[in-house]
Amino acid sequence: MRATVVASMAVCVALSACAEKAVPPFASAPFSVARKGNTISVPFSVPTNVEIRRSYMLAFKYIRPETGDPLQSFWSRTPTSRLYLKVRLFRIDARGHEEPVPVDDHAQEYDPSRKMYCYPVSMEERGTDIANVSMSSTDGRVAHMEVVRFMPPDYGRYRFEVETLDDAEVFAPIASWLTVEREYRHFK
Repeated sequence: MRATVVASMAVCVALSACAEKAVPPFASAPFSVARKGNTISVPFSVPTNVEIRRSYMLAFKYIRPETGDPLQSFWSRTPTSRLYLKVRLFRIDARGHEEPVPVDDHAQEYDPSRKMYCYPVSMEERGTDIANVSMSSTDGRVAHMEVVRFMPPDYGRYRFEVETLDDAEVFAPIASWLTVEREYRHFK
């Protein structure tokens, strides 16, 4: 019996050592989407202690009001009135030159022929830098929304450039921010 318990504990310790370790956000900055034309530059570094073959993201987060989330009506509107952001990502080389890095949004479109939601072609293939922000989850207090995902081509310095394209007055009294972090795990 004791040998079984010790062996089980050893397996648990070994499995937990192999488990994915959480990576803290690379950057976080306050950002309001309440007014059209708000812009922000979010510099960050991809350190050598993270796996660059993984997908990372720019996320939009906001604190949900205690009185209930008034944004449910915002998210249920037609796609033309959803939250769209202009997003560009740049890699900064040792000389300070910026090179664009492709990003993809998380927007899904309904494909009637397949009777399911599917990811459309990438933003790069669509020839756009406009992302449709999609609701991902909430921890009850904070709403977590994915803006774009990317795979860094290398370690080093990067910069996101973000701009609001429309007014979203419902966000005016709500604390909101952007983060650059590991992409949320979907369906895993």
